[in-house]
Amino acid sequence: MKYFSDIEGINDGNNTFRISITVWNGIATIVNALISNNLLAKDFPKQCPDGNGICGVDDQSFYVAAIAIIPRIKNILPQYGGDIQYLSTNNFDPFDESKDENEEKTKEFTYDVLDFIEFVYKHIYDTQNGNYHDFFKHFELKFLDTTFGRDKFVIDVNEILERNHTGFILRKEGNIERIVNEVLLNSLEIQDLEPTLGELIAESIDRFKSPKKKERSIAIEKLWDAFERLKTIENPDDKKSSSNLLLTKASQGQSHFFELLKKECEELTSIGNKYQIRHFEMNKIQIVSEEHIDYFFYRMYSLLSLLVKAL
Repeated sequence: MKYFSDIEGINDGNNTFRISITVWNGIATIVNALISNNLLAKDFPKQCPDGNGICGVDDQSFYVAAIAIIPRIKNILPQYGGDIQYLSTNNFDPFDESKDENEEKTKEFTYDVLDFIEFVYKHIYDTQNGNYHDFFKHFELKFLDTTFGRDKFVIDVNEILERNHTGFILRKEGNIERIVNEVLLNSLEIQDLEPTLGELIAESIDRFKSPKKKERSIAIEKLWDAFERLKTIENPDDKKSSSNLLLTKASQGQSHFFELLKKECEELTSIGNKYQIRHFEMNKIQIVSEEHIDYFFYRMYSLLSLLVKAL
């Protein structure tokens, strides 16, 4: 849904790759509704006391399973047991600036919440009231093959993520991705490339969209591998000759642009050798900042996009 402020552009702002307490409270409200409406009952069933069917959600088993998959999530889940206990922040604040470990806690909090969203999505199933049990005052649940619950979950979660300018989106398949420059990433027709080159670039793009820093680190490694393979496409037996032929095509007869591209290739090759991208010896420079990973990725991808089109 578009609100008035969205239409007027009042809420335009830079995306953040951090999940805030405000966002978590919104997500928690959505999950509470799923529990109350029995949409998590199939995998976490509460059995009717008379043994004649499922009548609701066993919130205890839901919380236990979530903690087993995402151990740190226990910091923001209620103590399980008894009747339905609603999710809340439990006074957990990963953004407490008075603590030195704030940055790491914030990152962990973000990863845990995103993992939790994916976890919840997997266990949503549409239900329908069946036979009414008069003695216990509840319905026996029937499970449907429809996906209305999952579809609504995706819409509701994305509305919160978008309105709070988070740089994440929940895809309809149930996986969280970072919002990236889709125009640039779609500039290559990967299916038309030499198979191994195409596979390296495709894997790099998939990993780059991940919220996890480790995955994006692998993304630039795969992109540099693609760069090295691309250098040999024109002449597999002579890498230098092959590279020059490719640069000649890409520069389209402009000598100054040939020199610019040659210098850019040399600099990116040097970056790949000096930093922990393709080599991980102790004397290689570690890439600490996630923003630097993004910079390296976009810089290399822009060059690859140009060179590939010249093949």
